[in-house]
Amino acid sequence: MTSERNWGLKKVARAISTIAQKQATGELRLTAGQEQWSLHFRQGCLLLAIAPIHRVRRWQRALRHGKVQFVPPAGPQLSHPLWECHWLLQGLCQQAVTPDQAKAALAYVFWEVAFLATANPEVVCHWSSHAIEFDALTLPAALIDSLGLTWPDLEVQLREIHRLQLRWAALEMDLAWGDRAPILREVEWSTSAQAQTDSTTYLSLRPLLNGQRTTWDVMMIMRQPPAIVAHILHHMVQQSLLEFRAIGDVPVAQLLPTERQTAGAEAVQEGLGPSSPEGPPPLVVCIDDSPQVCREMERIIRGMGYRFIAIQDSVRALPTLIEHKPDLIFLDLIMPIANGYEVCKQIRRVKALEATPVAILTGNDGAIDRVRAKVVGASDFLAKPVRSDRIHAVLRKYFASTRSYPSPGTTVLGEPPTGRLPTVGDGPGTADSLAIA
Repeated sequence: MTSERNWGLKKVARAISTIAQKQATGELRLTAGQEQWSLHFRQGCLLLAIAPIHRVRRWQRALRHGKVQFVPPAGPQLSHPLWECHWLLQGLCQQAVTPDQAKAALAYVFWEVAFLATANPEVVCHWSSHAIEFDALTLPAALIDSLGLTWPDLEVQLREIHRLQLRWAALEMDLAWGDRAPILREVEWSTSAQAQTDSTTYLSLRPLLNGQRTTWDVMMIMRQPPAIVAHILHHMVQQSLLEFRAIGDVPVAQLLPTERQTAGAEAVQEGLGPSSPEGPPPLVVCIDDSPQVCREMERIIRGMGYRFIAIQDSVRALPTLIEHKPDLIFLDLIMPIANGYEVCKQIRRVKALEATPVAILTGNDGAIDRVRAKVVGASDFLAKPVRSDRIHAVLRKYFASTRSYPSPGTTVLGEPPTGRLPTVGDGPGTADSLAIA
């Protein structure tokens, strides 16, 4: 049964490998019943994968995954059949997008499209040769060639797709749920301890699982590996708490920046925003009811050259934050009266604090706690006990572009997990090495 399930993936992999070896240019069309997907190649490299639904939603997620902030001045050129590539090529030409960012965005699109397209063992591959041009941009051919994904790039994605397909199949989850919107049902809870725990999780996830976002959108917001999110959703389905509904695409206007985002970018360019090197060091606040933790945080943070304020009373946290407007907040999760989830919700409701990074500090390092923290607006999640290297990593993440402070080298924590999401260049690969059981 497992081997039969892999036939679709094997067929598509063989077709892509052949296209890459022949350095062909054209379209690989994949069909399964009434469904159809298309992969566009230029000289053996994949430029773009297209699915019949949610093209704009998918591109939003791809831009976020690739950390692409560039938007074409005239907006997306929807008249071009491969307008997403047109978008990235303009950014590359203006040096507003790096080649790695462009490839990461395209890899994400391929990963999503191929996840469903290769799952059907009856999928049929049709190849048609035709030229792909971007004449309107008058770009050097070398720049266009640099945009495509090579066979080794695509082989990495196919391996990850295969692993996730097996995980979803083991959970008996419909692969089509990726493009559908999970929504929590209205339920009545009993007074048992387990029911109260489930109800707390339910209330935390309700704003996210509201039927307005697809499963792929939810995974991107949670910033958790798809396998973990799949397990969480599967658990809720088993408890009859969750259902999936069809949902339409979003308007293209959502791809364009808001006036506030545009003004913020201009302020930074003019040296007026948070990236300006002038002024005092950033202010860091720690909200924790433990005097010991506050003292340790003060020692670490002041030792790195930053200003510091400790708040031990969660009730007084919000007024103090509004008064001092810190640049970064460390927030304990378990506190009397108001816990970290409640305080974080309050912070995100204040206009002056809605964009302030909030790093959760807690001894509960479980997946559910991480998801709940993301839902209420937390930016990072750090496990206790407090360690200077972890704290320093967060400080560097948010203040590296602001000023330079003496610090030991370390890796930045809290980045979106890429171990189960598309990445480019993770390892070598050839057509002969694609081994799918």
